[in-house]
Amino acid sequence: MNIDIDLPGMYRGKINLWVEDAVTRVYLRECWDQDPDVLFLTAGGNESVGAILEDAHQRGYGNVFGFVDRDFRQTNYQNWLNSQSQLRRFVPTVHEVENYLLMENALTGCLLNTGSRSPNAIAQRLQVRAGELVWWMCCRQVIAGLRDEFVADFPCHPKCPQVTDAQSAEQYILSRPWYQQLLGKANVAARPNEIQNRIAASHAQVAGHLQSGQWRTEFSGKELFHHIRDWINPQPAQHANPTERDEDMAKAIAQWQVQNGQVPPEVLDLRLGLRQKAGLP
Repeated sequence: MNIDIDLPGMYRGKINLWVEDAVTRVYLRECWDQDPDVLFLTAGGNESVGAILEDAHQRGYGNVFGFVDRDFRQTNYQNWLNSQSQLRRFVPTVHEVENYLLMENALTGCLLNTGSRSPNAIAQRLQVRAGELVWWMCCRQVIAGLRDEFVADFPCHPKCPQVTDAQSAEQYILSRPWYQQLLGKANVAARPNEIQNRIAASHAQVAGHLQSGQWRTEFSGKELFHHIRDWINPQPAQHANPTERDEDMAKAIAQWQVQNGQVPPEVLDLRLGLRQKAGLP
C-alpha cells in the first residue's frame, strides 16, 4: 500500500495512533486526559489500519501504532506491556471499544443521562437486549470462522522477477499453500450438516456468555451501546446525527470514568504500552 501524502507532516505526534472510528478516538482521548503526546488518526476500518501500519513500518516510522476492535479474533493484550515485544497493532480483550462504555454506573452518572435511568434499570435493559442478540452473534461468529479459514495464508502478490510468462504465473499460484489447501477446506465446509453443527456449537458458547455475564465483553458493544444510548438520552442535542450522538455519549462516559477513578484498567494499560514502545516515560 503506497500512501501519497505528506507523511512527516502527518506523523507529527510523539505517538501516532491509528484507530477505526471517531468514537474510539474521542473515548481514548478523554480517558487519557488529552495526552498531548498522542496524535489520533482515523482509518475507517480494521483492514485499513493494518495496511497503514505495514506502510509505516516499511517507511521506517517506529512511532506509528494501531488500535483495532477484536471482533471475533484473538487479543494480544498479553504483549501490550511486554518491553521485548515489537507490537504495533493493539487488539483488546473486549469485542469492540463500545464494550468499555457498557458500565451501568457510568451510564447513570454521566451528564447525558437525561432520562434519569438507574444503574439497575440500565443493567436489566442491557441483559434483556443481550438475550435478544444470541442467535445473531452465533451467525456472525460462524461467518467469521469461515472467513478466517478461507482467507488465512491468502497468496500475496509475487515480486516482479518471479513471474515472466504464463507458466511461471500459473506455477506461482498453484504452489501457494492456500491454493493447495483450498479444496480440502471447501469440502469440509460443504459437508452435510457442517453449518448446522457449527451454529449449534457457537450457540452453546454464546449462551454460556449470556449466562455468565461475559456478554459484556464478548457481544457486539456497538449494538448494545446504541440500544442503551437512545434510552438514557431520549432527547439528544438538536440536529445531532447518530455519529455525533455516539461521540457525545462516549465522551460523557469517559469523563465520568476519569472523575470516579473507573477507567477500565485495560484502557490505561494501552496508553502505558504505547508510551513504552515509543520510548516515552
